[in-house]
Amino acid sequence: MKRRLFICLLAVMMCLAGCAGKNEEDPKETTLGERQYLIYRVNSSDYRLTSRVYIADNTDSLALIEELFSEMKAVGEDGIKAAIPDDVTLMEYRLDDAGILLMRFTADYTNLSDTDELLCRAAIVYTLCQIEGVEGIMFYVADQALLTSSGRSVGVMTPQRFELSVDQDYKRADVVLYFADSTGKYLVPENRSVVYEAGDTLENAIVSEIIAGPANEGLRPVVAEELKVNSVYVTDNVCYIYLDSSFLQNTLDLEAYIPIYAFVNTLTEISYINRVQFVVDGATDVVFRKSISLASPFSANLDYILNINEE
Repeated sequence: MKRRLFICLLAVMMCLAGCAGKNEEDPKETTLGERQYLIYRVNSSDYRLTSRVYIADNTDSLALIEELFSEMKAVGEDGIKAAIPDDVTLMEYRLDDAGILLMRFTADYTNLSDTDELLCRAAIVYTLCQIEGVEGIMFYVADQALLTSSGRSVGVMTPQRFELSVDQDYKRADVVLYFADSTGKYLVPENRSVVYEAGDTLENAIVSEIIAGPANEGLRPVVAEELKVNSVYVTDNVCYIYLDSSFLQNTLDLEAYIPIYAFVNTLTEISYINRVQFVVDGATDVVFRKSISLASPFSANLDYILNINEE
């Protein structure tokens, strides 16, 4: 059995969070006893993985997979966030003769933001690969192998490969995102750590995070999660966001300028972006919510940001 585990700093988050409570173990070097496993979870305050020791009831590998996966979806009394959201459902799993665990999730898995998906996948790999006989994990969503944002198959993930790939192929940035306040009339900043592939761009990752919606209670999303982004790129300090026509059909109960400046004020926080141009189905000569022309690029407007001191 894999009883003595030396848990490395998780490269995707730079390091695993320290002890979040009296039941947390130091993940750098943990000696585990009989039927003890580390259950990885998310510290939502800084988007890092943390772990706690769990004593399993089962010893059979297949039964252990189900038990540990279920435990990963549970939120502890300490309030640390489960790594696997409630709406992520495992359809089936199978352990092949080579020790590769094939896990097939429902299509809801694709609703995870890039950061949440990466954390979820890392937590699953680090937790379930502790089980004797599980050498790696292959992820499927419905009938298709899980793909990276660049369209490549994620492939078989192991703790070693995960650390290596994250170290080489992923970047992390601390950003400020803007979402609507409870009234829908102002923008409120939310600090977030964004993890994205090195082949991707920070601006594309940020757009995805805005669409995914806020993490903080009391804030409201500015666009529907179903909004499709065809492309995001920067030239001459202008960020072009290519959107589908559903952007013009935004029915959220917000002032018309809120969705626009949620993107603009967020993206212009990046040093090399001064303005943002919206392109809808290839056109800029369109009007958003019957009141805002998208014909020209937008600059940041701080007047729409809620001043907490004036509340």
